[in-house]
Amino acid sequence: MNEMKAMSEGIGGVQGQDPYFGCDSSNETASSMFPVQGVDVSQYQGVFDWGAAINEGRAEFGFARASIGYGDVDSQFNRNYASMCDYNILRGAYHFAYPKSVSSSIEQDAKDEANYFAETFLKAEETYGKGMDCGMVMPPFVDYEQKTPWSQEENRLWITTFIETAQSAFKRGLIIYTGDNVWSTQMGGDPWLTGMPLWVPHYSNGTVPGMTPWTRWAMWQWSGGGSGDIYRNLVGEPFPGSESGGSVDVNAWWGTLEQLRQICDPKYDRWLADSSGKIGPNPWATAQPPGGDLVIKAQANNTETGDILRRIRDGGDLTFTARLADGGKYTGRCQELHLHVPGQRLDMAYRIEGGEMRSRAVKKP
Repeated sequence: MNEMKAMSEGIGGVQGQDPYFGCDSSNETASSMFPVQGVDVSQYQGVFDWGAAINEGRAEFGFARASIGYGDVDSQFNRNYASMCDYNILRGAYHFAYPKSVSSSIEQDAKDEANYFAETFLKAEETYGKGMDCGMVMPPFVDYEQKTPWSQEENRLWITTFIETAQSAFKRGLIIYTGDNVWSTQMGGDPWLTGMPLWVPHYSNGTVPGMTPWTRWAMWQWSGGGSGDIYRNLVGEPFPGSESGGSVDVNAWWGTLEQLRQICDPKYDRWLADSSGKIGPNPWATAQPPGGDLVIKAQANNTETGDILRRIRDGGDLTFTARLADGGKYTGRCQELHLHVPGQRLDMAYRIEGGEMRSRAVKKP
């Protein structure tokens, strides 16, 4: 990989471009020649040696399989994620979608999987990392390749619901991994999600992967297992890191390392705004949460109090009005409320004054 990386200097995205601009069918760069390369791993690589992948393989980024369907965490996920944090590499996690693994209801099945993925991923970053807004965490990835017994319309409903649910849980846009054959058979080639960034599997050292109905790709998985171990064919040995010396999935990022770092910032997210496929900005990627009233659930003396409406006023003052489910006034005692905002954390301790709670937000790094 050192030789390939040296040969690829100067190839990649143009600085200043949208980090998700990607490559289209006019690309003339072979997959192994892109300057920013990384790996994705799962339990199939055993106890993965991240030091070897980074120092010998020159991996610039990595992501690990977090969850499979519902209730199944990859057996090596926590170890892999902790190692990526220890090596301070650009990192992420992906979910292997397994529709109809939870509920007979398509929408509920998708919601359960998405929330399970978020719970698994967020807990790992909280435990081993510095937080999802530390500038080192890539957006969540969903791997959609499993065949289902459903119609194309039902498959569309499932993946749309999964993405919308995951976005809400992570407060991040997603990147989708899928192949042209999968999308053709499962979705009828419907292009409604092609505004979302694509991570495409296509085992080749060619210049253009199969990506229909997408017209651009952001990340390309160009080497994998079995006959798809293109890296081994090129270099004569497997990519460093696998416990058994077996194959490792190798991925090319379309652009520069700086552009890869940019996608760790939610302001660059491509957010699925509605089920029609409309793409918009991440509503959470601003200096403060979206305008208007934000409904927050609070607890008082371990009893659910109902809705609290937060209104932002000039000068950073925050006025809270508690509204109990039975229509009564808020009389319990709260100590602290935490809101996470990209790039900062707002800790708000507040006191009760005549039924209202008033507070000033304190910014922390």
